[in-house]
This record gives sequence, C-alpha cells and structure tokens, in this order.
Amino acid sequence: GIYVWGKDWRHAKTQAECLDYLFEAAVKMRQCGIDHTLNPFRHSNTVMGGLKELEAWYMDPAKEGVEDQRLPQRMEPNVPVNKKVLEELGVIHWKLDADAHENDPHLEKIKADRGYTYTDVICVSPDKLPGYETKIKTFFQEHLHTDEEIRYILDGGGYFDVRDKDDAWIRIAMRKGDMITLPAGIYHRFTMDTRNYTKAMRLFVGEPVWTAHNRPGADGFPERSQYVQNVINGTPLAGMPPTSPMITDGSGGGGQGWAQDGSDGAGASSSSSTSKKRDRATDSTDSVSTSTRGRGKSAKKTRGSAASTTVAIDTDYEAVLLDIEGTTTPISFVKEELFPIFSKNVADFLKKNWTTEETQADVQCLREQAEADIKAKVKGAVAIPSSGTPTQIQRAAVASCLWQTSINRKSGPLKQLQGHLWKYYYESGDIKGEMYDDILPALKRWKKEGTPVYIYSSGSRAAQRLIFGYSDKGDLRPYLSGYFDTKSGAKVEAASYENIAETIGIDDISKLLFCTDMMNEATASTEAGVNTVMFLRPGNGALPPDHGLPTATTFQSLF
Repeated sequence: GIYVWGKDWRHAKTQAECLDYLFEAAVKMRQCGIDHTLNPFRHSNTVMGGLKELEAWYMDPAKEGVEDQRLPQRMEPNVPVNKKVLEELGVIHWKLDADAHENDPHLEKIKADRGYTYTDVICVSPDKLPGYETKIKTFFQEHLHTDEEIRYILDGGGYFDVRDKDDAWIRIAMRKGDMITLPAGIYHRFTMDTRNYTKAMRLFVGEPVWTAHNRPGADGFPERSQYVQNVINGTPLAGMPPTSPMITDGSGGGGQGWAQDGSDGAGASSSSSTSKKRDRATDSTDSVSTSTRGRGKSAKKTRGSAASTTVAIDTDYEAVLLDIEGTTTPISFVKEELFPIFSKNVADFLKKNWTTEETQADVQCLREQAEADIKAKVKGAVAIPSSGTPTQIQRAAVASCLWQTSINRKSGPLKQLQGHLWKYYYESGDIKGEMYDDILPALKRWKKEGTPVYIYSSGSRAAQRLIFGYSDKGDLRPYLSGYFDTKSGAKVEAASYENIAETIGIDDISKLLFCTDMMNEATASTEAGVNTVMFLRPGNGALPPDHGLPTATTFQSLF
C-alpha cells in the first residue's frame, strides 16, 4: 500500500484517484506487452516527446579550410541527410535523456546489449583544455579507429563529420541527449561547435583505447578494407553487434582526444575493462618517420614475426622507461607464478590478516568496485556484503578476486590486494622476481653513464618495487629512479607518456626511450613522439608484419 497526503482530505482523495488511474493503466499496458517503465522522452532510437531527430547535412567543399571549422558549413541551399543514409554508413543513433544518464535503464540496456563495459565522462572547453585552439584542430584530423567509437552528449555539443560512399563529407550535429556509434574503419573527424563546450560520455567494450589512425596511413588496415567492402556491397552496418567482423578483437572503441588536458583519457571511469588488448600499429611508413626522426646510429635487424622489417634503433636518449612483462621479466613468471600464488593463497591471507586496518581497507575498496560493477551490469561481478560473519564476507571477497583474475582484469582494488599479498610472500622468500639475464648489466651501465631508468607498468607501484626489490638478480631498486602505474594514465594513451616525460623533466620527448612488447602501447608512445623499441622475447606475442618500429632481443642493442 501507499500513503497519500494533501492540504485537506479532498486534495488527498484526488491524489489517490490519480495514482489509482496510473496504476490501472500500467497493469493494462503490461497485459498488452508494453513496457510501462518506458519514458517517452528517453525512448531509444525514436524521436518522441518533441525531441529533435538527429540532424545531418552535406558540407560545402568551398567552405572547407576557409570558414571556422566550428561553423555549420552547410551547402546553399541546405542538402539534408536522412537517417537511412547514415545507417547505410554504419552510423547508429539514439536519443536519450541526458539529465537522467546516471540512472537511465535505457542507457543501461544499450550498454548490456552491445557489451559496453567501461564508461567515463569528459568536458572539453577553453577553460578546461590547455591549448584549446590547437587541440581542436588535432581532433579535426581525418582518421579511423580499429574499433567502434561511441559518444553520448550530456551537455553542450559539437559535430561529427563522416565520409559517405562517394567520399563527400556529411556533418552530424551532436546535441544534448544524442548518442552515436561510428563503426570501425569509417573515416571521420570531430569538432566543437560555436558554443565551445562539450560534456560527453565515452563508452567502450573492454579496456578503453583512443588510438587514432590518420588518413591515408590507415588505408590498408583490415578494418578499413572490411568497412569499404561492406559499404560498396550495400551491406547494412547499423545495428551490428560488437562481435561482428567489423569489431575484430572484441576490444574497446576509440576516439581522438576529447580529454580535459588535451590528451586522451581524462574523466572518471565507472567500470573497468575486462582484458588487456593488443591494438594495431599505425601505417609502417608513418611509424618509421615518427620513431626514427633524427636517429639511426646503428641498424638492427628485427627477428621473429617482424623479420622483414629493419629499422634503426636510436641510442641518443636521456632517460629510459621500461615495461615489465615481456621486457624485463618473462610473461610466464607473472602468469605462471605470481597470479597462481595469489589465487591459491588469497583466502588464507584474508583470514590471517582480517583484523588489520590494511586488509579492511582492501576489502572496502573491492566492495565499492563490486557495487559499481553491479550497477553497470558487468557480467560476472560478485557482490561483497558489508555485514555478516567474517567467513561470509571473506568468501565473497575471494570470489570477486578470483573472477577478476580469471578475466585478466587489472582493477585498482585487485592490484592493491595483490600487492599486499605478494609483499608477504616476497619478504618470506617464497617469491623471487624473475628477470632476464641482460637486465642487470644494462642497469649497471645506465647507472654508470648517469642515465635515469624508470618503470611503467599496469601493476601498482608497490608491486613494481617488490618484483625489483626481491628479484633473482638481487635488489635492483638502487638502479631505478622511479615508478609509474596507470595512475599516470593508461598505457595505450599518448597523453600518458607526455605526462611521464613532463614529470621526469624531459623537455624533448624524443629523448625518452620506451621499451615494451605491446604493440598498442608502442603505438601510443610513438604517437606522443617517444623513442620506442619493441622487445622480442621468448613467449611474447607476435607483431604485425612491417609494423615499422625498431625491435630488440636484448638490452645490449640499446647501447
């Protein structure tokens, strides 16, 4: 039952009668198979309640490069583009209630249906984006992504420009409440409108990736070829699920920039990714010109999957930034020793240390992460109760940890607990951080030459100190100048490397040498202008042929 109030009994009676009418209508709607919870102002893919349909038009080529990019640049007379044309290009649009985005069941349904597991919200405006005028010109460069791009305008607005089948520009006006998906392989660009303000939600499948591949360097990408073939053949792309051939690796969509500091990746995430993905490199010619600019002291032949590529390694650098897995340490050590130790011992570790403030803080962080996951309807998320017996809470916490470990998730709360558990086993002598034999001589040489060496890993800084402090080559921490983790930014974002270079005081970012085995990390660092070398170690993943980056099998190649 319900209680109804009013200024007098007549008013209360009227209120009750109104509610009774609404309840009766809801029951009849359900009997007719109509979802009575739908708000007509939020209904997906439908224009209702007076909200405007997505507006698009052909751009005037004569105004390109003449008028400010933030102006509409319509043809005269205007040549509108209807929804069907956009759908044939693979563009999907929804009209939602932006004011209700935090608790919108229709947004949640879209996320669940299309597998969007990670979101963040960013603001772009002159007062939030240093170098605003320069940055918006960067966003306006024509590019594509290897994954679909999803944007939801919560306030303000802007324009997405997409190429049609004849390579003409179509401008799409993005206003408050507009949510759009652009397929992988479509050439496009983004610009602000004259309001110079956009607040947008970015959505991704899995780990967020913002790598943009500019035209014409991306013409040969498989995603571009697939997209062109589908468009030319008239195959409808709109409505494709993320598991379709257009989304080749099940990973997150990308965008160029849209960050508060002019880089990729500003904003608060509401759900973490489910896997560490590998992205494709940029066109080999572009990669070589970026990674070898002003370099080339000694040519090194690549090996393994990239044996056909020969790119010089630049040995003129002022600081070194090292990845861990696959670079300093065998991937097998992390996967076959560190993670199994955690999985086998997390239950006993929680039980033994349950009353400590550190463990209680770790569990609380896991609980908050689980609550956010459940709210975002992340499949497999395990709730951790705040009340109950210690055994009940511990079992739930263990189940959450094992689930995250099973999908190779690297959430902050999980990494924090892992670091505390590993610290216990490192200090007891049960774990020794495994290092490649060439790391100690290289560290000694860099130390002697006065070259600072830093670590950048998705593992927490505490975990990084442990693996180098308790390594099978001894305590290597005296050779290291600092540690960076994802608090400095995701490793697949160019802005992260710019932030690190600024933090360590490198004025010329090309003087920073970054060593990694991950192609998507190398793509991001190269985009930032970092001197990047791919490491080919036993057990590392294969590289794309003719990727255009210098490679090494040992650190001795870097001297």
